[in-house]
Amino acid sequence: MGRFILMRLIQSVVALVGIAMLIFVLVRVSGDPALMLATATSTEEDIQQIRVNLGLDKSIPEQFVIFVSDVVKGNLGESLFKKIPVTKMIGAALPNSIKLILPSWALAMLGAVLLGVLGATRRDGFLDNGVKFLAILGQALPGFWVAIVAVYFFSVRWQLLPTSSMGGIDHYVLPVCTLAFFLLPGMMRLVRSSMMDVLDSEYIKLARIKGLPERQIIWKHALRNALIAPLTVAGMLFAMMITGAVVIETVFSWPGIGWILVEGVLARDFPLVQAIVIMVAVFVLGINLLVDITYAYIDPRIRYQKT
Repeated sequence: MGRFILMRLIQSVVALVGIAMLIFVLVRVSGDPALMLATATSTEEDIQQIRVNLGLDKSIPEQFVIFVSDVVKGNLGESLFKKIPVTKMIGAALPNSIKLILPSWALAMLGAVLLGVLGATRRDGFLDNGVKFLAILGQALPGFWVAIVAVYFFSVRWQLLPTSSMGGIDHYVLPVCTLAFFLLPGMMRLVRSSMMDVLDSEYIKLARIKGLPERQIIWKHALRNALIAPLTVAGMLFAMMITGAVVIETVFSWPGIGWILVEGVLARDFPLVQAIVIMVAVFVLGINLLVDITYAYIDPRIRYQKT
């Protein structure tokens, strides 16, 4: 078990270094921030001085070494346009994103498990056909369109819920439900297909021959093994939703990480973009590591396999 965790940890560190190198290069080849900061009256000497102040006059390897040393010290840089540390910007926006993501993710996962299991146990029945139709509908409809339609009906036409921004519980209903609807179809199909595979396995047939109650077979024996594949996707979705909720945050004017990431990309604010990407990478890799460890407890064969 210890070897298994150590190997996954090493793989995560190597992946994080690779991601840091990639985003470092990409944000620099996307454009010159000095030109964005220059005014109409700036001369070539002024623009060159801006590059010197930003450290862009050095070679890419030198800049990367400085960048890595600053990250290790916990210094992720300062926003080029707002002139405040990006850690403060992320610290202000991250709690807002988590307030939106956590209930959306929990609602989507709960609905996916319940509907996926019910669809798999009533194969080709009325309920299963409804689950498949909902999955197709949810994956076909664009997230921004669903959000706009929800605002039109529930906020503009019926005036039941607020249109945007943060506030009381009523401000959470539309963005949370919209984001959950965006996550639900894929997870629901995955749970359904995994459950169908497990229900056709030999040990489930043996459990039925022994006379175990059907509810115990489904919810205790089959579901535990069927959740191994969805568990990976669920963990990755939660981490990636930190920035993946950009559309929802934009439509509902939600001041989260996705919102400031869009601002940073448009303004070529590379310290801000770098910091957010690295933060998301740490979340994704950390959650994947936790998922791998959870795998080892769910399925003992994993912890004993050679890596």
